[in-house]
Amino acid sequence: MFYNKKYLQKQLLSIIDKKVKLILNCPNKITTLTKTAFIAVVPLQKLFACNTQCVIMNIDHIINVVCQTNLSEHYYNKGKNMDVKFSLANLPTPVHKLDNLSRKLGANIWIKRDDLTGLAFGGNKTRKLEYLITDAKKHNAQYIITAGMSQSNHCRQTAAAARLAGIQCHLVLGLSQRNNGNLLLDNLLHANIHWCEKGEREQKMQTLAQDLPNAYIIPYGGSNGIGAYGYVTAMQELQQQTDITFDTIVLATSSGGTQAGMVLGAKLHNIPSQILGISVDCTRDEQFEKTMCNIAKQSCANLPQDIALSTQDFHVNYDYLGEGYAILSEAEKKAIALLAENEAIFLDPVYTAKAFAGFIDLIHHKKLSGNLLFWHTGGTPALFAYEKELQSS
Repeated sequence: MFYNKKYLQKQLLSIIDKKVKLILNCPNKITTLTKTAFIAVVPLQKLFACNTQCVIMNIDHIINVVCQTNLSEHYYNKGKNMDVKFSLANLPTPVHKLDNLSRKLGANIWIKRDDLTGLAFGGNKTRKLEYLITDAKKHNAQYIITAGMSQSNHCRQTAAAARLAGIQCHLVLGLSQRNNGNLLLDNLLHANIHWCEKGEREQKMQTLAQDLPNAYIIPYGGSNGIGAYGYVTAMQELQQQTDITFDTIVLATSSGGTQAGMVLGAKLHNIPSQILGISVDCTRDEQFEKTMCNIAKQSCANLPQDIALSTQDFHVNYDYLGEGYAILSEAEKKAIALLAENEAIFLDPVYTAKAFAGFIDLIHHKKLSGNLLFWHTGGTPALFAYEKELQSS
């Protein structure tokens, strides 16, 4: 974790008697705390409680005192220790310019390849699952339960992550059913599949959790404060990969955890890019920005400092829902063909094709400009479940 001088001053002064003057003689550069996630209150109280004189010491000495203290008994854990994760992803994922498409469209377009995270054909959920599986193991989970539709990328990656963690996986899938693509992979991973109507999935998960010992429920898309943290760290990864400042970062948004983590990560690491989600299922009436803000606030509890968040920080475009969720329209078909023919990169028919179609349309209508980044969230196995629709195009 990294703390600057001002932050450390605030924490130290808050626990020292007002009569004690503290002068910090430290370098302006950020200091690394390698052994703590947060300043421990009790050890510092012990250090300064009886000192009524002016204290002058180097900040590194203070850090050393804190780091040598056993924090397990009295360390204020603001959230969970997120430095430990169950490694699943091949990181960092590549970021590169789409040269051919940029020339074709007269724009500066880059792509972040989270379709290459590696787990069971990759995708954005792998980043979330590194932290969710860690939490499941911390709770001694014997079963993991999650839900989605028949071509759920999240369910496929969850089933794979559970296999690697040695935990049995139960998937609650909503009808209708397509027997190829992600569903084929779910079966190859020997996930226990339960079919029900879309609106009954939440109740079915709760029922399973009551029937199975030590069951751990992962919400749709892995979208809670724990899962979203995977994209807090992803924004730091992007910052370390390139010196380019992207004016806009565009992604497919559905359950909200990916965008929530990205917005929080951008704020944490002072990344000025606007993050724009293209909705693939939620309508404007659902006020999805509020949902994402709540997820981001949950994830903020995992950070050593508070980040101010409001619904105004979340930007969603609802204009590209097409014919509905998981329905492949002409716009999505054209988007898949455009990226494949120009860059040999494949989109999935449910999420990224819809988002990329919107992305291209916004460029055409001059609503996006400057340095643009499309964040590919994966899902390519679903292409094989849409063989007939794609061949007909």
